[in-house]
Amino acid sequence: MFSISYSQTHQHVISLIINMNNSLDLGNKSGTISDDACARILLEGPPPATRFQLEARIVICTLMVLITLVAILDNSLVIMIVCFNRSRRTKTNILVFSLAVADLLIALGPMPLSTYLMYTSLTWHIGDFVCLLLNSFDVYLCTLSIFHVSFMAIDRCLSVSYPFFYERVGKKSVILMLMTSWIAPIGFSFLPIMSELYRIGLEDWYACALPLGSTMGHCTFFANKTYSLATFMTFVICLIIIMVCYLKIFYEARKQAVQIRTLSVSDNGTSGKSVKQELKAAKTIGIILVAFSVCWLPSEIVTVANPFLGYKISDKVYGLVVWLGYVNSMLNPLIYYFSNRSYKESAKMLLLRLRARHIPSDALSMANIRHR
Repeated sequence: MFSISYSQTHQHVISLIINMNNSLDLGNKSGTISDDACARILLEGPPPATRFQLEARIVICTLMVLITLVAILDNSLVIMIVCFNRSRRTKTNILVFSLAVADLLIALGPMPLSTYLMYTSLTWHIGDFVCLLLNSFDVYLCTLSIFHVSFMAIDRCLSVSYPFFYERVGKKSVILMLMTSWIAPIGFSFLPIMSELYRIGLEDWYACALPLGSTMGHCTFFANKTYSLATFMTFVICLIIIMVCYLKIFYEARKQAVQIRTLSVSDNGTSGKSVKQELKAAKTIGIILVAFSVCWLPSEIVTVANPFLGYKISDKVYGLVVWLGYVNSMLNPLIYYFSNRSYKESAKMLLLRLRARHIPSDALSMANIRHR
């Protein structure tokens, strides 16, 4: 009722594409593929996208805009809390701050672009180069977010399991993690996409679907099996690292439970309070990692399965799992807010400070001290 399926008129759509290319006299990239060959290649390749009716597009885009706005606001709030609150400028919160920046960039880039494509019914008017560039940014930012969550697990594992070692190398390790998080994703995004390595084996399909010089058509992103497997294995490795780190953390948490009870009744409870804070931070990030797995795993599975299934997975399913990954960028700050009392107090005090502009600059720190 809400969409128009082209599965029964696939041949008609292919004919329209070929006739349009001929009328524009654009040819194709190879210059040697005949119209009949293009028709066969396009019929065997990914099906034309499902186009939603205007009413459905308005509803879907409204939901997309709301998710995007929430992601922008709550990630901006995390950034401001870390910037304006001295007590939250810890080694762990540097990673939290960097993750919020990455998620904010996703909310400012790929999410509005996806909303635009949905509203225009996937019509693309800016050319293939800009499409490649924007797809590179999309993959880069999503990989950047995944790397951050993985390194946050490593950071918590080191802090809880090896506290004395972490005190000596914590700052250097966090800097190394940040550099790796921001640089390494370039090898999975800009390098293979801008060089079109991800299209190896699909050249004929892209040549027929996106003729040279054409400013019509769709901003598609169909990758070959090699690239899809490489990105999927990267995600699996990150997921394994996360699981190993948190198994180690929960094992240490059970060991330290007795220490916490012992230290809490002593005259000096500073050490016990410190252990409690570390475990509380680990618990919060553990919830974030569960949300991360739920949001990103379907997208990674669909992405790696699509080439092996002949790119026959419905674009509705693909779009849904991609946006499920985007939703993770909105969820991270909300998890902090509802699972961490000191963060909640910091957020409230910051909002009051921005509203009233008369709260002392150290009020946020005092609020954190009272609620730890």
